[in-house]
Amino acid sequence: MTTVQTATRGRDLIDHELFDRLAADVARDHGHRLDTAGRIVDQAVVYLVACSRTYEPIGPSPLVDHGWHAFILRTADYRSFCETVLGRFVDHYPNDTRPPATERARTAARTLDAVYATGLAVDADMWAQEVPCSSCTDTKDGGDGDGCHKGCHGSKSK
Repeated sequence: MTTVQTATRGRDLIDHELFDRLAADVARDHGHRLDTAGRIVDQAVVYLVACSRTYEPIGPSPLVDHGWHAFILRTADYRSFCETVLGRFVDHYPNDTRPPATERARTAARTLDAVYATGLAVDADMWAQEVPCSSCTDTKDGGDGDGCHKGCHGSKSK
């Protein structure tokens, strides 16, 4: 567990080649730019550290969940990460029904508290509870800040 204490970002906790494969998986499977996919995977790792430290019900944002799912699909790597870095296996329990808004808000607040408590860098934009359009580009993704450039929402080009 000393690895977690010396790391500053989630990505520092996994092999860089595995990180790159996971980011490529997220980019391919969800249409995100590679730099955005890397941010998603980074925060998925931070989330997993939070999971290993709490037994309170927490859950990832929709974007962070993309990174977690990509990691789970690489089962041998995921199992090894859980055992060597987290000290225990972190199971995935999907919600079969959508909880009421009040419960979702409480879970989101608990999750953010747990994520910040890891001491790792938190990318707050990755923790939005609604998934943005995967074709959107804005200033953080190299756009010019005028919203969506594909005409789907918030676009000056509509």
